[in-house]
Amino acid sequence: MVFRDSTDRDRWCQPDGLLFDPARNRIVVTEIKLRHCSEAYYQLFDLYCPVVRCLFPTWHVSGVEICRWFDPATATPATPRMREDPFDAVSGEFNVHIWNP
Repeated sequence: MVFRDSTDRDRWCQPDGLLFDPARNRIVVTEIKLRHCSEAYYQLFDLYCPVVRCLFPTWHVSGVEICRWFDPATATPATPRMREDPFDAVSGEFNVHIWNP
């Protein structure tokens, strides 16, 4: 999707997925990475979640990085909070789900 930011520039926003939970009036924005990384934090908190909140103002929005490999030594702006289920993502936290098929 294309949106206009506060500087009146057109910007592109394409989250990897949106998980809708109508029973709890929640949307979980997903960012899928092979390896856990700080880039996922910035994509979720600085772009995707704010845009989704604007599109769905009456819904609760949270974000989760879904990755295959997680290295706890990877530096990130916030402490990752591990979630067994992406639907358990908490708004305002850097939620991480390890996908292990």
